[in-house]
Amino acid sequence: MTILIKNVQLLDGTGRPAIKADVLIKNDKISAIGNFFNYKADEIIDAIGAYLAPGFIDINNVGDRSLEIFSNDYQGNILEQGITLVIGGHGGFSLAPLIYGSLEAIRPWADIRKINVNWHTLAGFLKTFKTRKLSVNFGTFLGHTTVRFDIIHDAHKLIFRNLTSNESAVLNFIMRKNLKAGAFGISVGLDYPLVSETSYFEIKKMAELAAKTGALLSYNLKDNKEGITDSVKRAIFLAKETGVKILINNFKLSLEAFNLIEENSSSADICFCANINDDYSGESVKILQSDKAFISSGGFGKFLKLVEKDKIMTIEEAIKNITFLPAAKLKLNKRGIIREGYFADLVIFRNAEISNVIINGKIAVKEGKIQNILEGRILVSGKFI
Repeated sequence: MTILIKNVQLLDGTGRPAIKADVLIKNDKISAIGNFFNYKADEIIDAIGAYLAPGFIDINNVGDRSLEIFSNDYQGNILEQGITLVIGGHGGFSLAPLIYGSLEAIRPWADIRKINVNWHTLAGFLKTFKTRKLSVNFGTFLGHTTVRFDIIHDAHKLIFRNLTSNESAVLNFIMRKNLKAGAFGISVGLDYPLVSETSYFEIKKMAELAAKTGALLSYNLKDNKEGITDSVKRAIFLAKETGVKILINNFKLSLEAFNLIEENSSSADICFCANINDDYSGESVKILQSDKAFISSGGFGKFLKLVEKDKIMTIEEAIKNITFLPAAKLKLNKRGIIREGYFADLVIFRNAEISNVIINGKIAVKEGKIQNILEGRILVSGKFI
């Protein structure tokens, strides 16, 4: 299968200025970039007047927690935003590992009867996708809360207690084993009531495990409102003490908290997923312009409109922020850039409207219409199954 995209303004994801070019796709990869006037491809897309960018990366997606990631409607909504890759397992909740093979921990968000659980480990969970297909590429973190609930059996008890030394050892063993199976890191959700009082020692152990493998710590602040500054200070201290790279989720556009992250950037590697709302003050724009700011599901369309219509930054820098930078943070293999030999995850758009989406060399959105193909792949530490 060959696809030729002609006459497009190519944004390669690196932040370089757009260039007019043709892009040839063979099978699942970008085969060549240049000018192919007479090439006869299986499918030709004339994209004159439009931009071509790498597929957008949603580094903080919670569709797995609600089991919506398995819904065709939900995946269609993701594709319509130009997203070709999502990372789940955030907020402390993931679909694996499961000590008892039960999804009780996510019952507040999902009807867990809808899915047949036949796995315990992350490796077992990922193997299910050899038969259960997705329309988007998917990877995951390991949920600290999910495993913690299994260990002390309190998914439905409105009480909190610290882990015993034996329970801590079990938690650390399970996380270490499953990180090796290909998770992108560990997630901690200090904003969840039954976990918010978790000791610093326990969170530090999770951070150390992630740091040792070069993985990320996905981190929900205990207070993302009035107390956001103090919560960010604790995250900075954790990053400095353990050397872990932290991704703060659902980051409120607070200039004071953002400045703290910037001021400590030489000794604390922290990025964040920005909440895009309807209040775009000068402070908000400054934060969104940072190379530490990522965009989450539901915000990509708004972000493109802010860029193309309100000119909050160059289109080249904006595309870099939602493609190359998250790919680099996750250490993805041959994704996030338009380059020969890279996977053909691509988006065509004009005037902030998505027209075509290509995933692994197959057209998933054509002239604005979902094609109902299932070409998404499971990503494991930069590789795919």
